[in-house]
Amino acid sequence: MENLKTWIETELPNKGEWWSDGYHEFIDSAEKMLKAGMSEATIKEILRDLYKAVASEYGG
Repeated sequence: MENLKTWIETELPNKGEWWSDGYHEFIDSAEKMLKAGMSEATIKEILRDLYKAVASEYGG
């Protein structure tokens, strides 16, 4: 899980309100997906896609 947490903190943009509001949701979601047996690569892909969708919708 530490690899995913580091990835979220360093690879996803951390500017804007999403970071303070969404950061913990991304961490919690990554942990749930990891516990469900998903690979780190798949989790990263999903979280990256979700970030892009939200940023696109809200102008991030």
